[in-house]
Amino acid sequence: MARHKRCEVLWLDAHDATTEAWHDLDEPFDPAPVAVLTRGWLLEHAKEGHVVVAGSLTSDDTVSHVTCIPLGMVKVLETY
Repeated sequence: MARHKRCEVLWLDAHDATTEAWHDLDEPFDPAPVAVLTRGWLLEHAKEGHVVVAGSLTSDDTVSHVTCIPLGMVKVLETY
């Protein structure tokens, strides 16, 4: 487990712009971004062009709850 760094990633998620099934195009969409904070273990080099974070890591180096975040959506990446 020590070979993987813990990390915290702040990123902007894609989201549904409306709260109803149908939206009148003459009305503006809510432009507010949806910020997400993900914490876990950084899986370096797991997927090109992405920050990959495992939420759970076992002593025999298996992972679960893996999130792949496109680099263009990442605002802050901190490791510790």
